[in-house]
Amino acid sequence: MSMESNRGNQNGIQQLLGAEQEAQHIVNAARSAKQARLKQAKDEAEKEIAEFRAFMEAEFQRKLEQTSGDSGANVKRLDQETFAKIQHLKAESESISNDVVQMLLRQKQPLHLPRSALLYPLRISLMGFRWGQNA
Repeated sequence: MSMESNRGNQNGIQQLLGAEQEAQHIVNAARSAKQARLKQAKDEAEKEIAEFRAFMEAEFQRKLEQTSGDSGANVKRLDQETFAKIQHLKAESESISNDVVQMLLRQKQPLHLPRSALLYPLRISLMGFRWGQNA
């Protein structure tokens, strides 16, 4: 019986080795399928990312064109508003300048202006600034 038992053990070992090889083939096939699915998912994700990037770049360029076209108009509008404000302040100062001069002349105390205040009109003329001409 020892030979029969030995043969039975040999057959059992062979069956185990065969089952192990079959299991290894199944595991390898599953790994290959998993890698193929991962590669497909990666390729699809890269495609979606590229499409999204292209869309966002197009949106950015469109907005950039809109704002750059508007910037010239904005600068012109701001220049006009600034000129209008300067004209308004000039008109207001001219309308009250006589009153201010009369009020200062009525003062009993001498008016002490800092030297820089006396030179201010000279500085403006040296810079070449003329009201109404630089707008």
